[in-house]
Amino acid sequence: MNDRRPALFLDCDGVVNKNHGYVYEIEKFEFYSEIFQICLIAMSVEMPIVIVTNQSGIGRGFYSESDYHKLRGWMISQFSNHGIIIDDVIHAPENPEVVQDANSSRRKPSPAMFLEAAENLKLNMPESIMIGDNESDMISAHRAGIKHRILIGNPDGSTLASEWVESHESCIDLVRKIVARIRESESNVNKY
Repeated sequence: MNDRRPALFLDCDGVVNKNHGYVYEIEKFEFYSEIFQICLIAMSVEMPIVIVTNQSGIGRGFYSESDYHKLRGWMISQFSNHGIIIDDVIHAPENPEVVQDANSSRRKPSPAMFLEAAENLKLNMPESIMIGDNESDMISAHRAGIKHRILIGNPDGSTLASEWVESHESCIDLVRKIVARIRESESNVNKY
């Protein structure tokens, strides 16, 4: 397990971009500028970056898989323009009103997308970080064994977030602190 790296997991709508509801057109995609700085902090310690996103607009027929993939390709290119490598983008296209068996759903709060990334990229899940804006992000990250679960926005009642921040701007400092703790922990392990 020591050769596995922790990753930075990001929700899309509400974390990477402003959530205007079923965003699938490039013209309506509005990045949070702070997300680039957050990703650069992760890249400075060679953390893979994975976006995990529910895309029920596909299942609901609001847009197609092709529309989604076009936007995804553009989004990845915008990250690249900022010197950021996105290692994977995993989406769940199911319509939550149609999916009957919760055990077969990939949608958050299922941990399925996280576990797929863990397998594909050989990740250290306990030391990974998840940033989300919804409790379902926190639940799925908890179920996937992620210790660092950051909720952007005030929790509505009880939460499985390990920490929460009010804004993307305050998330930058928190991610910097968590990454420093992970780096220190790894260096202590490598001493022995």
